[in-house]
Amino acid sequence: MNRIAISAIPLLLVAALSGCSRTLHLELPSGSPVHLQTDENKPGSSVVDTRDVLLQPDTPSYKRLQEWLVHNQEGWSQSMATNPGGGIRVHAGNLHLQFVGGAVFTWTNKGQFQKEIREEDYAFLKKPAGI
Repeated sequence: MNRIAISAIPLLLVAALSGCSRTLHLELPSGSPVHLQTDENKPGSSVVDTRDVLLQPDTPSYKRLQEWLVHNQEGWSQSMATNPGGGIRVHAGNLHLQFVGGAVFTWTNKGQFQKEIREEDYAFLKKPAGI
């Protein structure tokens, strides 16, 4: 093989992996609260405070998150890039999500994935997260 063909192989692999849509089986651990985290910049300072709020299983927002997970199992793409900072981070057991603008990221034992969404799709998390 020539050098051009060999150097193109990694690019083709990245393109192939990032273009494939996957189904991920994401769910909340039964009966466990969810941590919602956001970052807040202190005015006039470079200090960033992390706000951590517990979302209890008996709340409407928790139930909406369960529904969101059920309806968003498909359409995930492998993410090769570093995810952006900020947004709303969701942690519960092995479930890790980050909602930022028009995307959601997740980390699983199979890698990092992302999915395009609308901000309205997760608006129910903004009030409990303090945004």
